Amino acid sequence: MAQTARWVSVVLGLVISNSAASSPLQIPEIVVTAPAASKPPFHTHTISEKEIQLLKPKNISELLRNRGGVQVSDLFGDGASTTVSVRGFGSNAHSNSLVLVDGFKLNGIDIASPDLTSVLMEDIQNIEIFPGSASVLYGDQAVGGVVNIKRKIPEHMAWRLSGERGTFDQKLYQGSFENTLTQNFATRVSAQHKTSRNFRQNNALELSHFLARANYSLPLGRLLLDYAVSDKDLQLPGALSKAEVKHKRRLRSTPNDFTDTETHDGRLGLFLPLTPQWFFEGKFAFRQNKTEGALQNTHFEQARSLLGFYPRITTTFPAKKEVHELAFGVDLEANDYAMRAPGARTRGEQQTWAAYSQLTYSILPSVKTLIGGRYTIVNTELLDSFFSPKGSSFKTQIGVTSLSFQGEHFQSFNWFIKREDNFRFPKVDEQTFTNGTRLKTQRGVSYEGGLGWRSPFHSLKLTGYYLKLQNEIDFDPTQVPFGANRNLDPTARKGLLLEGDTGLSAKSRLSAQYTWTDARFKKGHFARNRIPFVAEHTLRCALSYSILPSLSFILESQTTSDRYAINDVSNTAGIIGGYTVENSSLNYTHKGLNVGLRINNLSNKSYSDTVAVQWDNRLGFYPSPPRSILLTISYDK
Repeated sequence: MAQTARWVSVVLGLVISNSAASSPLQIPEIVVTAPAASKPPFHTHTISEKEIQLLKPKNISELLRNRGGVQVSDLFGDGASTTVSVRGFGSNAHSNSLVLVDGFKLNGIDIASPDLTSVLMEDIQNIEIFPGSASVLYGDQAVGGVVNIKRKIPEHMAWRLSGERGTFDQKLYQGSFENTLTQNFATRVSAQHKTSRNFRQNNALELSHFLARANYSLPLGRLLLDYAVSDKDLQLPGALSKAEVKHKRRLRSTPNDFTDTETHDGRLGLFLPLTPQWFFEGKFAFRQNKTEGALQNTHFEQARSLLGFYPRITTTFPAKKEVHELAFGVDLEANDYAMRAPGARTRGEQQTWAAYSQLTYSILPSVKTLIGGRYTIVNTELLDSFFSPKGSSFKTQIGVTSLSFQGEHFQSFNWFIKREDNFRFPKVDEQTFTNGTRLKTQRGVSYEGGLGWRSPFHSLKLTGYYLKLQNEIDFDPTQVPFGANRNLDPTARKGLLLEGDTGLSAKSRLSAQYTWTDARFKKGHFARNRIPFVAEHTLRCALSYSILPSLSFILESQTTSDRYAINDVSNTAGIIGGYTVENSSLNYTHKGLNVGLRINNLSNKSYSDTVAVQWDNRLGFYPSPPRSILLTISYDK
């Protein structure tokens, strides 16, 4: 039982989240993530609200797949257990790709993947993808890149009701309402309830979500407050053998496994100009998360909590006929994590203090340089039945820097070059399953550059990068006797991202994103081996066509090349074949009525989005759904 409990602590993170006036407010646009000058205009991949409405995706993972250098692993094909990878990470992607909601981190101090179901599709304004290391501005875990989900801010009177019915008995009901209670105060309330039995046996999902937001316009700034609660109940069907997949893809291997998760989130943001040149941004966040469930018939409980305060001051100043920008801020966080299972208990606490600064200096009217640095201190206290039964505490500190140049010429041509350090600290539950050695902090450096060209009807971007890591942290199944988390030998990733968009006619557009990723061990026993579960090639193509002013059609194709299975660091379990999946969406709009029909996997392809080498060295497959249909009807005013 004790051995089973130790395995529970390892795999929990992989299966749980993978868990009265009617006039609009007159409020200036305020950036709530990084300073605007820190993001090259062509380097950010943005998924707009309009595109989301046209695509009618079932979940956020469908939106992110194969965009902006992102690879997505969806354990069950329902978006409830998803891992997002930016720039060549496999099983440890959830700790090296940072996911934000309005600039607040979803990643925690344990190995659970950020829960994308905690955000309603109804509430999304847009999604920004920042490929590349961003540790100076965002800190821990911003190694491969950052995904920022931005939610709608209430500013006017509006309401919307919608419902969905789909294959596998999927049902969804949601609504939102926002109103300006006074000239300076607006609120937004949204709620959702979703159920689905999903494709596989013992894989039913029930999801409820509620969000309340308040937006108060100050004489010179803005106060934004929100509170959200979500409840997700998910049955876990487990992995299948290759023979079982061929026999019947819907089978379950774990009839009694499940997770029930309840999350409470609160956030407060104050955005205030102090003078015409000085601007203050103060953000506060809290999160409480409780999970209970069963894995391999072993019951467990988890609890997580976060308190964070993130003040930042930005100033602009003129010099040599140009305007420059200096931002400096502090991140203060207190995180708690607890896990309990028969024969095993883990309790971890982390206090983080970090200070950072970034200078944006205009060398020429069309050329800027960005210089930044961050220093972080983390204090960890850990109590674990196996690793540290008497308790232990340790302190970790690290400094990182960044330097980049970017330019824009003729209002159509862009370029940038960048060097940035990156890091991530070991997760508290990673420290509890090692080979007896405390894990070191993962460090690395990223070099990247890109070119971009755009016109009113066409755009083209090319980005290249080289990312090398020391002491990368991951699970190594070759460690005796049952595998262990450890610091890997040096690894490196290099790749290209090519994105294009063109107007074929007044009614049609074609867009495409292609990534090439070469992720390998550089030294050690596995030198030159590929990093498991990283596809060398991915491609997404989308054709949109306006049949009528009120009727539009989108056809997209998503291709993922072959990979080695998760945990196959020796590259001996065999290559997992690639696949291409086609999806389509038909969207009709008339006044406030919107009707959408989305079909996923048009060709009814049989494939497994996730494959892993299990503890007994056999391959475990998680079959993806066959062709599925989703009908959406909404009305807004």
